[in-house]
Amino acid sequence: MFPAWRCPRPELQPAVGLALGEPLLELVPGSRAPARPHRTSTVSSQDTRAMQQPDNRRLVAWIDGVGGYLICLGEEVVLGQPGGDAQIPILADLSRRQASIRRAGEAYVLTPVHPVAVGGVPQSAPILLEDQLRITLGASVELRFRQPHALSRTALLTLESHHQTEPSVDAIVLMSETCVLGAPPSSHIVCRHWTDTLVLFRRDDQLWFRTTAAVAVDG
Repeated sequence: MFPAWRCPRPELQPAVGLALGEPLLELVPGSRAPARPHRTSTVSSQDTRAMQQPDNRRLVAWIDGVGGYLICLGEEVVLGQPGGDAQIPILADLSRRQASIRRAGEAYVLTPVHPVAVGGVPQSAPILLEDQLRITLGASVELRFRQPHALSRTALLTLESHHQTEPSVDAIVLMSETCVLGAPPSSHIVCRHWTDTLVLFRRDDQLWFRTTAAVAVDG
């Protein structure tokens, strides 16, 4: 059972489970009832790597009626085959370290290690990524780089080829300071059936959230 927790006005609350050593978060926007096994409009997040490792901090969020999202918290991520040091493991004919993406100030820099193309142009040196650019890894893995929110440096990667990540998710969130979940198309995670917006944000070694919605927290 997940106890309901009511937030009647915008307040700062710790996103329980996203702190060091805590494995699970359950949020149920718009509901005061305990979450049930089948869940409706439920967000669950699981720490998949030790958060003491700066570049390996990841969370997997499953949102009913929306999809699954891999949230990467480090400044740099590696894209490649599963089994290596890739924070974004892709089931495809790739090296274990095909390329990396690093957040540098306001920008994101992609560094190719093995064959990579950006916008259809092969790259052999680091390149700045821009909103809506297409990234091709190897011969056939295609991703779209997006920065949907004008006031946030957080970026998204979505697979446009038939390939899948491990675990399989709908998109990868490269989280800077905030991650916006809600119905507006500028949200990082678009939840079309939600009537309220939820903002995840960093505070020290924890993730907190802010929302006006009624939520249930697994504490």
